[in-house]
Amino acid sequence: MTVMPNRSRNRIRIFFAAFILLPAFSARSDPEIHVRGTFTWEETRGSPDKVTIQECNSSRVYQVRILASNRHFMAYKRMKELTARGGGDVIAEFRGEMVPDKPSSGQQHPNGGTLYVHHIISMESGNCGQ
Repeated sequence: MTVMPNRSRNRIRIFFAAFILLPAFSARSDPEIHVRGTFTWEETRGSPDKVTIQECNSSRVYQVRILASNRHFMAYKRMKELTARGGGDVIAEFRGEMVPDKPSSGQQHPNGGTLYVHHIISMESGNCGQ
């Protein structure tokens, strides 16, 4: 059995760290953010629904992706309940990670990126001034 010299092992470790681990860490998104704003859910046939939140006191609009399917279903159900009652806008608070949009990411919205929602804090009828 042939034993690899220490130099060769160290080179392999350096290669692994430089070309495998570093790109993985640099691909992370921004830190978790908290967003409160006007929430809209436009259903479309044949393509994914357009789900956005316009931040209160700002013109930034984020595309929303709710990560867990049960949270996605509950948010959709709550949105339907609130819009069926009438009463205007739906104000939502989310916590998640914001990822800037890339120019080739498909359907473009005038937005500040995509918010990947980890936690739904609240969803109520109202407006940003309340």
